Amino acid sequence: MSIRERLSGNEAAATAMKQINPDVVAAFPITPSTEIPQYFSTFVSNGAVDTEFVAVESEHSAMSACIGAEAAGARAMTATSANGLSLMWEMIYIASSLRLPIVMSLVNRAVSGPLNIHNDHSDAMGVRDSGWIMLFSENNQEAYDNLIMAHRIAENKDVLLPIGIPVASSFFEVKNNLDLPSDKDIILLTSGSMGFGEMENCVLKVLNDIDAYLVVVCGSNIELKNKLDSIDNDNLIVKGFINNMNEYMNKANVIIAKPGGLTSTEITMMRKPFVLMMPIPGVENYNASFFENNKMAVRAKTLDEVVSLTKKILLDKTLQEEMINNQAKYINKNSAKDLVDYVIENYKGCEDNE
Repeated sequence: MSIRERLSGNEAAATAMKQINPDVVAAFPITPSTEIPQYFSTFVSNGAVDTEFVAVESEHSAMSACIGAEAAGARAMTATSANGLSLMWEMIYIASSLRLPIVMSLVNRAVSGPLNIHNDHSDAMGVRDSGWIMLFSENNQEAYDNLIMAHRIAENKDVLLPIGIPVASSFFEVKNNLDLPSDKDIILLTSGSMGFGEMENCVLKVLNDIDAYLVVVCGSNIELKNKLDSIDNDNLIVKGFINNMNEYMNKANVIIAKPGGLTSTEITMMRKPFVLMMPIPGVENYNASFFENNKMAVRAKTLDEVVSLTKKILLDKTLQEEMINNQAKYINKNSAKDLVDYVIENYKGCEDNE
């Protein structure tokens, strides 16, 4: 019986990923790194790892998915080469500026012009100054070793900067100029600036089952606003695109929203109980899991659950307090100030060393 003496670099990388057992791997195949997600996907399919494998439609989406996963608290990995890295360009800088400890296997290849699949470092050199730590491997063993070390390095407290998503201080300056009734609870329903999702059906269900004022923000979705304006119900207040969302959040007793990163952050910074619904598959699912698992919000999988969970929050003051306390625990309300203070402090340090 023959004995296999060595693994290819790609197989060694995939084996290291198997031992790491990351929470999320998102990748799109490109020569010569294709084998890494290919080998790893077999580990996923046979149950050797617990990883959520996201087969995306492009490298840009692969890095986007990793950013969302890491931002939600998951450990994420990907792999690419050459033009695939070039397509990630926009997201590469977002990942580093957010200090997210994503680990990427970059199998070096010349950036095509018009076609070149041979090895050189033009892909890595293209993102040399993007803020990523680079570990170069001279052989297959080092490719394996560097991947095993990578997460430990990236997640070290002296490397990672866990400050949070900055929100302008003006967001908390509530002027209370809203002319909203105060004799009932107020529910705020929003579904992003475009007003996506099953908003109309959700509105009808809430109005039918809960005796509270329902403020619906339709964003720029004029068609949705026109439909809701035609509903004859004294509890319904319909708004189009607004630029004072913070004031409506401040007035609300409960907020129903999609788990977009910025919206969820703003809600938790306002310290409001909220129900998450209709996540866009991918990043928003991880956002929802993060807020749900840390008991900062509840997650509804159906419109019926939206209604029942909203009603439960309104009736359960203990649950409201639990959510608000956990929001204060996990979400830094002063992240913008902390980030500025960090930059100023370290810049002064650079000046002192000159």
